[in-house]
Amino acid sequence: MIQITQRDKGFLLKVNETGACSSKLPLTIYPTRYCRSRLELMEREKIINRKYGLIMIGVEGRKYLERIGVTSKLVDNLSIVTQRRLARTSELKYLMPTMEVVTSAQYKKENNLNRGMLFVSAATTKERSTYLIYDIPKQISNDSKVQISRELKNKRDEISHAIIFTRNADFAKVLTTSNVYINELLLLPPNESSFGLLNEMAKGFFDRRIICVAFPKLSKEKAFYKKQTQYIIGNNFYLNLVLNNILSSYDMLAVQADSSSDSIYYVVCLHEQQAFFQQTMDQLNLKKLDVQLVGIDEDSF
Repeated sequence: MIQITQRDKGFLLKVNETGACSSKLPLTIYPTRYCRSRLELMEREKIINRKYGLIMIGVEGRKYLERIGVTSKLVDNLSIVTQRRLARTSELKYLMPTMEVVTSAQYKKENNLNRGMLFVSAATTKERSTYLIYDIPKQISNDSKVQISRELKNKRDEISHAIIFTRNADFAKVLTTSNVYINELLLLPPNESSFGLLNEMAKGFFDRRIICVAFPKLSKEKAFYKKQTQYIIGNNFYLNLVLNNILSSYDMLAVQADSSSDSIYYVVCLHEQQAFFQQTMDQLNLKKLDVQLVGIDEDSF
């Protein structure tokens, strides 16, 4: 068998955290020019297995892990859907290092949740808020769409926070008009900017940091010590929508628009979100509620 280097060891340990990974993970460990040939060599030596675009620990890789006192995770006999979820969790661990990311199977077991739930991972922030993570592809079957929509209606009150990664505009549109009873639901494209913002959020006090960029005088307000979907300070309301493209908060405002009030609803978002949010506000046609959008730069917090 080939000599296992420290880099190989690190890679095998990373794969073994969930039992499977995608082809993206090796690129975070090996130099690009060297990665492909090294994986091919490790596959020939049965240190790893590659199938359906996934990488798992091979027979010789398991033997190596046992020699260094590590029990290898066997996922070969699991369904391809489960293997892909495990691989996605491995990827999310790398993409969201400020969060504690675990597999959906582990989280379901620890919290006695239905094993049929479709979230792929669970991620916990430093403030101990746990988000269930869903991946919605561009092409999704009607059955899967119905099942996920039903799950997100949260009739059993099992979901407090959720993140949905998708570029599927049709699904996003359906979701924004559905009855989704989740305290915090983040609908985001799976891009570098979204992951950067999520890592900032995971550090803690995200709402206070965002809102106080727009309104520095509010930095010492006690309202921010407990996370909420909106913060009432004086006679006004403050909402952070930097990480929330689902606009459920606007739906809430629309419902409240029948009541007369002198309050101002300040909605803080990124400058690049502002035009889209304004278009949505115009469509809601709020006649009584005073809603003001306040844009900030992504590098200002």
